[in-house]
Formats: sequence, C-alpha cells, structure tokens
Amino acid sequence: MKTSMRSVLATAALIAGFVLAVPSVAIASCIEPPPFEEAMGQATAVFVGTVVATDFEGRVATFEVTEAWKGSVPAETVVTGGPALQVLHEARASGVDVHSSVDRSYRLGATYVVFIHGIDDGVLLDNACSNTEELTDQLAALRPDTATAPELVDPATPGTAPRDTTPGSNVGWWIAGIAAAAFAAASAMAARRRRRRSEPQWQP
Repeated sequence: MKTSMRSVLATAALIAGFVLAVPSVAIASCIEPPPFEEAMGQATAVFVGTVVATDFEGRVATFEVTEAWKGSVPAETVVTGGPALQVLHEARASGVDVHSSVDRSYRLGATYVVFIHGIDDGVLLDNACSNTEELTDQLAALRPDTATAPELVDPATPGTAPRDTTPGSNVGWWIAGIAAAAFAAASAMAARRRRRRSEPQWQP
C-alpha cells in the first residue's frame, strides 16, 4: 500500500513538473475567431505579407507587405505575435524569457493574411486569437475590392494618408518660398527709394 501511494505521488510530481516547465504559450485561451467580414471590421489593419525575418522564437516577424486589405501599411513592417517588443527586449537583457497564453509564432518565408489589433511604439500587434493565417486560395478569394498596394506611412497610424517621401517632392515649395522672399525684399527696397525721393532735400 505504501509503495503504491509513493508511486502515485511520484507520478503526480512528474506531471506537475512537466506542466510547470511548459511555456504558457502552449496554454492558449482563445475563443473561436469571428467570421472573416466581422474580423475585417474589428481589425486595426489587415495586410498580406511574407515573413523575411524573425526573432524571439518566431514571435516577432518582419513582413514584406504585398497588399493592404484594410488601412495603410508600410511596405516593410514589424509585427509581434506575443508580448510587446519592448517587454521582450527588456526580458532578454535580464537573461529571462516571457510568454503569454496567446503567443503566435510566424514561419520564415511563409505568406500570411495578417489581422492587426493594435499598435505599440510603431510595432503592429497580433496574437494567436486573431484571424491571421497563412494565405490560401480560399483566403485569396476573399480579397476585398478596396485592397491597395503598401504605402510609405508611419506604422503607428495605419489608415492615414501616406507621406510624400519622393525625392524632390518639396522642391516646388522651396522655390516658391524663395521667390516670395526675394519679391518681398525687392518691394521693400523700392519703397525705401520712393520714400527718399519724396522727402524734401535739405539745403544750407
């Protein structure tokens, strides 16, 4: 009896140790994701992109964006599928690792339809509970007619108008400003000359 009890306790201890050793990423707490159209309406931004680099066990990915299905997304953008990027870096600097119960990892070289639910210091946020998944023919068929090419915008504000960063795009404004300043200076000089001519000349 004692031997049997010891065996049970030992087995329980081993199971408990295994559960505690498993990162919380394995214990997801997601409800069933909403239908595609509903998910599109709830998302901050949605884009199609290919993973060109990963870090933190694949939880942070750099995407080469090919198309924006909602909002304006940079042609290259960083997404975290786990804790905020700053938290991950601070944990790494301290020699520890952090996980959440809804961590998502991305596969290098894979193309995804990514549903973004927020922004943190310019990094787009995703997790395992979103509708994000690798692009398939079935998903491609759901491509909205309003899809656009990626834009050169601040990743912290998806959906805003792109900033014009084309070289020379502001040259016209500079020329107009210089011309206006030169015209104002010339007008001032002419006014001074007219004023001097109209003033009575002093005679001894």
